[in-house]
Amino acid sequence: MKEILLNIRLGVLIGGLVVVGIEDLRKKEIGSLPLLIMGGLGVLLSLLAGDWTDWTVILRFLPGIFTLFLAWLTKESIGYGDGLTILCLGCFLPGEQIAGLCMMAITVAGIVALFLLLVKHRGKKTQIPFVPFLLIGLVITELA
Repeated sequence: MKEILLNIRLGVLIGGLVVVGIEDLRKKEIGSLPLLIMGGLGVLLSLLAGDWTDWTVILRFLPGIFTLFLAWLTKESIGYGDGLTILCLGCFLPGEQIAGLCMMAITVAGIVALFLLLVKHRGKKTQIPFVPFLLIGLVITELA
């Protein structure tokens, strides 16, 4: 039963990141309703799977809290929506997996940014949506 819940949770997470990523690509912002739905489903599925049994559940939310702090510190060079999305990841995944996923997403985003700078001649102020890279990072870390 727990294995089924883990697979459902992964499917919901991927689906949620697809929806939020499309919104991030189209509008360059992330609405709160998809994040609330994704986070709520993540909490429910994690509780059903029995993953939130002790105080270490707090560690799941540290990457998102840190990203929100960076968004505030950089005056939204990193968007609050990105921080809230990473915070929602804490409803699904353990903190160390979120940290690895974020590092993978940052690496892929850096490669794309380098391509945009060198090949497409975009400026260093060009904004790129981050949620699609979170989705790519999730897929890569799950396949590894």
